[in-house]
Amino acid sequence: YEKTVRIWDASTGQQLQELRGHEGIVKSVSWSPNGSDIASGSWDRTICIWNAQTGKQLQVLRGHTNTVESVAWNSDGSQIASGSWDDTIRIWNAQTGKQLQVLFGHAGTVSSVAWNSDGSQIASGSLDKTIRIWTLYDAA
Repeated sequence: YEKTVRIWDASTGQQLQELRGHEGIVKSVSWSPNGSDIASGSWDRTICIWNAQTGKQLQVLRGHTNTVESVAWNSDGSQIASGSWDDTIRIWNAQTGKQLQVLFGHAGTVSSVAWNSDGSQIASGSLDKTIRIWTLYDAA
């Protein structure tokens, strides 16, 4: 089990970066739309945002009360959605790290989150055997 995020050159197989900072196993990673940053979610209940080129940790997002299972950037890279074993989806400002919204409704681990193309909705999948579509309101 790894507590690190590794970036590899797919053409050569060479490791380019090893991102260390999580205190628990990393469960999910997601590239920002412009490819400059990576978000990672962990058993340590945090989301880390990293600069993919330098490996520098830019933000640590705290608010979940259990493992972060899934992370996803919106299409313009301004927000991150996270799903957790605490049965919630949280929306974060990717620049400031501020928690913008908490979505309650699942009765089980949120194992997957995904944005629609214009950032107005999030789809979430849960171990409660449901998929939910959430319509968001501007909270930035």
